[in-house]
Amino acid sequence: MSDGTNPFWALFSTPASDVQQPAPQESPFLGLFLDDEEKEPDTKAEVSNCALAFDEQSVFWAMRDIPASEGTKSFLISGAPGSGKTIGIQLFLQSIARRFKEFQTAPEQLIIFDAKGDILPLLASMGLRPEDPNFHIFNPFDTRSSGWYLDEAVQMPAMARALAKLLIPPDDKSSAPYFAEAASEVVYSVILALNEIKRIKNQRWSLRDLLCALESPGNIRAVTSQHGYAARHAAPYLNDEKHYLAVISSIAAKIGRFDQVASLWETNAIGKPFSVSNFLESPGVLVLGNDPVLNDSMWPINAILLKAITNEILRRPNTDGPRHWFVLDEFAAMGQVDCIQSLLNRGRSKGVSVVLGIQTIEGVIKGYGEQGANDLLGMCAYKTFLRAGSHKSAEWAEHYFNRVRRMETSYSYNSGGGKNSTSSQVQLHERSMFLASTFMDLPFPEKGKTYEAICDVPTTGETILTTRDCDDVFTWTVKPHKSVPAVDSVKDEDVTTLSPWTREEEIIFGVRPAPKPKRPRKATKTKSEAIAVPPLVGGNDPKVKSEQPPEPTPGLDDMLDVE
Repeated sequence: MSDGTNPFWALFSTPASDVQQPAPQESPFLGLFLDDEEKEPDTKAEVSNCALAFDEQSVFWAMRDIPASEGTKSFLISGAPGSGKTIGIQLFLQSIARRFKEFQTAPEQLIIFDAKGDILPLLASMGLRPEDPNFHIFNPFDTRSSGWYLDEAVQMPAMARALAKLLIPPDDKSSAPYFAEAASEVVYSVILALNEIKRIKNQRWSLRDLLCALESPGNIRAVTSQHGYAARHAAPYLNDEKHYLAVISSIAAKIGRFDQVASLWETNAIGKPFSVSNFLESPGVLVLGNDPVLNDSMWPINAILLKAITNEILRRPNTDGPRHWFVLDEFAAMGQVDCIQSLLNRGRSKGVSVVLGIQTIEGVIKGYGEQGANDLLGMCAYKTFLRAGSHKSAEWAEHYFNRVRRMETSYSYNSGGGKNSTSSQVQLHERSMFLASTFMDLPFPEKGKTYEAICDVPTTGETILTTRDCDDVFTWTVKPHKSVPAVDSVKDEDVTTLSPWTREEEIIFGVRPAPKPKRPRKATKTKSEAIAVPPLVGGNDPKVKSEQPPEPTPGLDDMLDVE
């Protein structure tokens, strides 16, 4: 009979044999996993908590304080619904909330995705309120939403093309992908033309203006005709008599879903103005809204805004320490965010810190592919694994921690003929550090139970099995502020209907010719002046007869014209 006595495996199973075994020597390997709360009382270190008392030099992650300078290495938290992922992110937010107040000397910004539509009351409890000067909400269905002109983000041709691809994404699964590609190119041409109109006429344009420009072939031709390259770029598609109508139909089918959002954005244009460059100059908060029903309509605008912010940050000088905090819970629900790889890869030297929250690895793979998902999640140095939401997620976590090699001693016990013997054998074994079942069996956080997570914490050089009493953890989290609604919904249904361009707007954008200026009117004679009355002798009184003698009668010589 053989039985391993390695204390590491004792974490996961209990020896079945009742035979007394030699006491194993304490292994330093266990120290890699022991949490401070699990150590003996005489060696337990006092655990600080900057989620409760702000510390400018720390942030709260993996249920412990870590240096704030580690923020630029970015964070990942993975767990099934109800596993405590939101709690971990909320405590992280509590530890950094004061960084975004006006009195901070170094301007830092929070860009957060409101995946569940409940973040505003929580931020208010942390001292970050919607009425703060540099607090912006991007949710067209919220009356508090800030106003933003789309043209700010797409002045560069590359950004214009990115917006066109977001509005009309490629249809790779279609048997005729040409129509989606052609439609996207036409939209790209219209965006370039609108930018030219802005440059010449100093006329800003919004999403509504873009949709109005695309609503008919006549509008498309009229708008693109004002920019040489845009007209030439759109011409092959507009002059293709065989496919022309199908391309126009593809545009109408794809952009129709943005009508309601565009109308609401136009209404919010009079709200608190937002500018990317101004936002990054002072401490502030930007909340990206989400709607479970109209997410497909809202997200392209959020995506182009994130891309514009990313480009602006990457153009700026390097900085020491984190300055721009991106907290993206339910990351998979955001769809494909083109700029996220740039944020994780090149943003570190610019002070970018990213927190990604996911439920399953499958959701990320769906948006980025398996290789892309591995690259993105691998760039997050700090990882917290809660109860896995799927077998594939558990297997991914197992592969992440990989395998370990250890010299293990096995003991054999033999008895017979009245004699007992014991032998031992030392062998090198390679095993997974954590089995997938370990992540599937982590408990859900409930009252009276424990909050458990497996955390990779590079600053400590340890992989930590975190265990905290749920009752304590629940008391650390702030409660939502009752006076701040999560969403202040738009009540007027009329503003959700997209209105066409007015006559004046059609003239501005070149769809309708400007009226010809009227010629100045010549001075006209009055009726009395038009009928000339010869002057009368004795004045203008017609009653006075003229005493002028009559002309003499011509003589014979005059008649014969004889000298």
